[in-house]
Amino acid sequence: AFASLDRAAQLANADPDIALKRGVMLQRMGRTVDAIEQFERVIELQPTNYSAPLNIGACYSLRGRYADAVHWYEKARDLNPSDPMAHSNILFVQLHNPAIELAELARLHRAFGERFGAPEGRYHDWPNDLDPDRKLRIGIVSAEFCGNASNSLVLPFIEGIDRTAFALYGFSNNPPRD
Repeated sequence: AFASLDRAAQLANADPDIALKRGVMLQRMGRTVDAIEQFERVIELQPTNYSAPLNIGACYSLRGRYADAVHWYEKARDLNPSDPMAHSNILFVQLHNPAIELAELARLHRAFGERFGAPEGRYHDWPNDLDPDRKLRIGIVSAEFCGNASNSLVLPFIEGIDRTAFALYGFSNNPPRD
């Protein structure tokens, strides 16, 4: 598939869609430096392209270069302020930023929640019991509800849970076997 994209890029060197697809493929192959070059080519050809700076941010995030990732996510956010993806990616990267104050991180997350947390038309009237003294229901989702080493880590939690205060539910995400 990559050889086909290389050939297409040779034939249509000024096509931002081909450069974007090549960049995504290179990114998935772990070749983030080469992917960034492709995404920068997209920006040269189509400066308003939202996906290119978003993907450059992802490449820098994968490389652990979080300040650079934030810079590119902010560029993407500025191109498409109504899309939550760049905003969310900035928050995720900031979780890895040792220089950010916790109060600032909390402020950024609250602002995101206020802006994107309750989209129009989303159901808000949940019928759950609001009594603060009710049992808290805890759900555990796992593909490993079988003989597995990770169970030795979870089993003490399950055995030690206060059944008068908590109701525990398990959900397997393994496909059923015939």
